[in-house]
Amino acid sequence: IGVEGLNALNHLESLKILKCAKCYLTDVKLFSSFHNLQTLYAGENKLGPEAITSLASLSKLTELRLNLTNIGSTGAALLSQMVGLQNLDISDAGVSDKEAMKKVIDLPDLRFLNFDYNLK
Repeated sequence: IGVEGLNALNHLESLKILKCAKCYLTDVKLFSSFHNLQTLYAGENKLGPEAITSLASLSKLTELRLNLTNIGSTGAALLSQMVGLQNLDISDAGVSDKEAMKKVIDLPDLRFLNFDYNLK
């Protein structure tokens, strides 16, 4: 579907849940306009650390899945800005730095964390 296909969603301002795993996404800047988004499943896409910068403005986001992406340690460290996250899956996301992972673990409302296959 890619970014072009998701552009058809840009008028859905009240969108609360978006599942777009395996959609060949390379960019999620479009999602920053979904101010009511609470749940985002965007795993298994070609997303890097810049994706986290685009998502940081989503203050209502409580559940985020970025498994099998390339957010790496830089992206993981940026996740510390998303203080409302309760459920986070960053398994196999290329996180290799323990300090970056510590920032994730310190998220105040975090209840579920999957970081399998990182810290290699």
